[in-house]
Amino acid sequence: MNCSDLLSATGWDCRPVGESCILATAPFSLGDDGELAKFYLAQPSADSFYITDASDTARHVSAHGGRITKSRVDAVLQHHGVRHATIDGELAIVAQGRLIDMQEALWDAVKLALGLSSNTENWQPKFAQTKFKTLVYEALELELGKNRIVTEAKVVGASGNQIEFPFAVRREDSSLCYVQPIGLNRVRAIDWPAVYQAHGKFFDLKRASEISNRLAILESGAASSDYGHAVTLLAHATRVRTLEGTLNWREVFA
Repeated sequence: MNCSDLLSATGWDCRPVGESCILATAPFSLGDDGELAKFYLAQPSADSFYITDASDTARHVSAHGGRITKSRVDAVLQHHGVRHATIDGELAIVAQGRLIDMQEALWDAVKLALGLSSNTENWQPKFAQTKFKTLVYEALELELGKNRIVTEAKVVGASGNQIEFPFAVRREDSSLCYVQPIGLNRVRAIDWPAVYQAHGKFFDLKRASEISNRLAILESGAASSDYGHAVTLLAHATRVRTLEGTLNWREVFA
């Protein structure tokens, strides 16, 4: 196993790291931080190979907040349909076999590395949404009082399905207004999956009730064009307010 062979086959950078072993660095990064994908390539015998990333890709995903589970690993393996590489119990990407298959195995390992790293954001806990829900709750509690807020509020929609909202506010006539806070994502842009999910819940409720019993509260700070598109979409099914732009919550929930 030598660097000249790898360089001619792939164009990657590499350096020897031990007897019959090299560290190969791919010309692509695992994420926005610029860290490049790396693999150890060893030749245990004259006609065999062994490849591993020593769990570096999984560590990179975890370091950026991605949570790797067995089901997610299985999904990556199934989606990319690799023949020569896999992800082991230590979350290392590994491949081994006949030397003649090494180049194909390396590209299989690359597919798995990209499969893991490209899901980093998808596998991050929704910290931003949770934080914004807390801010909304605290603001409403401060102005309206805790006794008017119902947490984990459930209601049956027109579909017959039970819909759950983080909380509802009891209005002056004792009826409930169901509230869905929608925070920005980690890069301070509209969280479109959260918007579409909220729209679906509100639309189901819309067909079974009046407009005043539902409210989306958006976090400010996104680009004005994206914010406008989100408001337009949600307005078909609910009233929309922002946390920062609403001065009198008593009027909103009168």
